[in-house]
Amino acid sequence: MLPGRDNKNLNVRTHTYANPDDRDTFRKIIEHSGFVHAFEFPALKKNGARVWVSLNASAIKDAESRILYYEGTIEDITSLKETEEALRRSEEDYRNVHDNAMMGIFRSTPEGRYLRINPALAEIHGFSSPEEMITTITNIGGQLYVDPVDRRRYIELLNKDDMIRGFEAQLYRKDKSKVWIRMNVRAIREADGSIACYEGMVEDVTEKKRIESQLRQAQKMESIGTLAGGIAHDFNNLLTSLMGFASLIELKMKKTDPLYPHVQHILLAARKGADLTKTILAFSRQQSIARVPMDMNQTIRSALKLFKMLITEDIELSISLTDENTRVMADKSQVDQILFNLVANARDAMPRGGTLTIETDTLDMDDSFIRAHGFGARGRHIVIKISDTGTGFDDEIKNNVFDPFFTTKDAGKGTGLGLAIAYSIVKQHAGHISVDSEPGHGTVFSIYLPGILEEGRDMHDEPVADVTGSETILVAEDDEGVRGFVDNVLKMHGYKVITAYDGQDAVEKFRQFHPVDLIILDTVMPRKNGWQAYEEINNIRPNVRVLFTSGYTKDILLSKGLEGKEFEFIPKPLALQDMLEKIRKVLDAS
Repeated sequence: MLPGRDNKNLNVRTHTYANPDDRDTFRKIIEHSGFVHAFEFPALKKNGARVWVSLNASAIKDAESRILYYEGTIEDITSLKETEEALRRSEEDYRNVHDNAMMGIFRSTPEGRYLRINPALAEIHGFSSPEEMITTITNIGGQLYVDPVDRRRYIELLNKDDMIRGFEAQLYRKDKSKVWIRMNVRAIREADGSIACYEGMVEDVTEKKRIESQLRQAQKMESIGTLAGGIAHDFNNLLTSLMGFASLIELKMKKTDPLYPHVQHILLAARKGADLTKTILAFSRQQSIARVPMDMNQTIRSALKLFKMLITEDIELSISLTDENTRVMADKSQVDQILFNLVANARDAMPRGGTLTIETDTLDMDDSFIRAHGFGARGRHIVIKISDTGTGFDDEIKNNVFDPFFTTKDAGKGTGLGLAIAYSIVKQHAGHISVDSEPGHGTVFSIYLPGILEEGRDMHDEPVADVTGSETILVAEDDEGVRGFVDNVLKMHGYKVITAYDGQDAVEKFRQFHPVDLIILDTVMPRKNGWQAYEEINNIRPNVRVLFTSGYTKDILLSKGLEGKEFEFIPKPLALQDMLEKIRKVLDAS
């Protein structure tokens, strides 16, 4: 073969080489070295099709070292090139999947060093790149695992089965914060059976864990709340009888009567019992919330004397209140209950004295705050922090601190309901409560309540001067004691009274006696409940005046009414004066 032509005097550069520049490269190499070895290039077949060839050639020179011609061999390597290209694409696809996967991917040694990781895994652990994480983490078990037992269990499972699925553990991030992960991992073994490496995929399940924890907490609160609500309902009936008949005795006694103080003590104890049922109903989320605009700074200032009575002399009380607006829509009695519970807990955490600090501040919650803390809703919030310098507690206690009946106090010194009730009340107010604590470094409880900008004003009913009357009232109540008390009170104040022992009896009595000016219905009764009885009575005489009562306030959504109407309601236990004023208000309404 001549340097530029074949035997048919064709131009090799344009007729043989698919890329003529490859011919120029070939000539430069052979002219410089005298030969070429495995020179690969795409060549043209007679029909114009392309094939890959590998060329080995030598330059044949004359006595004066001038190139006379080239001689060599050509091999068709098209199939080899196709295989190499398929392999290259496969490797590129793998790299794309590996580097762009949403889940973490890794390969590590049994001793605990990463051989390869993808960007997603580096991000899960807070590193800026895979290279940084591989360089930094030289002992996976010692540097990443929060609990070394999890690492040992991980190794044991892989040694036994070569595969684990859904393995969960808590690991550290670069900044020492913690992340929950779920892994699917397999062991790769050598020919002799020893483990060469581990390969696996990692998913960040921190948010899932948080949601699961909240769901478990909600389920606990719901089940305990159902029980507590039922107890409170029955207890309210007992208290209505106790307070009612004691009030009747009080009305007929002179203050000079030697037994008068004893009746006063009975009424005081009954009122404390009523406050206790409110606490139970607040815990069960069955207590109605009387939300009014209130200033948290003023609420705290008003309670300072009581706070000082709660703590011991060796505890210093420090108050730091913001100058900004701290108004919220809240039930004052329930907010007071939260504050007293948290102050009492802080006191108990400092048996040797210390500092109790109460602070207020404002916060505009945004998406970054919500992502960082795992709770909240966008908008302005009032923050109340109650902190102590006491004993503190570890993460295990922290995870259970709001659980019903969980307590670290000695037997007889705590019910385990204080923080559970605080948690429930805060949630009812569309707020959030969190806790930060470390053993030996005290505890901080932070409450976040939605703030309001408008001033607003508290709404109070005008007192009713006259509580007597001559109207006819139908009272439907299944509890005999409550029914007897209401019957006696109303008759003493001039009313004509018809009593019914359940909802069905109330309907039948309404048909028998006309006219009836007002019906008082317990919401929970046998045969027909109060709501069902009212609907049937209302069909008999539309727009009949009605007053509902119950030991629950959740049973029937009275505040929403029926078909857009509003209904009056009075909760149990029924206080004599409150009941008479409410009845007069309903009767006098236009």
